[in-house]
Amino acid sequence: MKPTVFTLHFVLPDAPLRPAAPLRRNAAAQSAIPLIITDTERERRDLENIIAALRTTQGKIFGPGGASELLGVKPTTLASRIKRLGINKTVLWRSKAPAESAQED
Repeated sequence: MKPTVFTLHFVLPDAPLRPAAPLRRNAAAQSAIPLIITDTERERRDLENIIAALRTTQGKIFGPGGASELLGVKPTTLASRIKRLGINKTVLWRSKAPAESAQED
């Protein structure tokens, strides 16, 4: 049986390529200890992130330019998280997130 021969062609740009930028790593990535957060801290971050997205979109959850699009989640998922975290108009338009207010008390 005769082996099959393939020809490979490369089309390269005429201009020289720029060298790639060096990779930058933040301090946490350089650390030997991985960053681990508690479930409580993760929920606090989720809450703050959702509130920030809702404030940015002026409370819009669904559709183009909505908070679900900004966060990269389905609108129904975001609506469930909003309900679970107890976010409502009062919480949304406070000057501080609930987690920040609770820490001051």
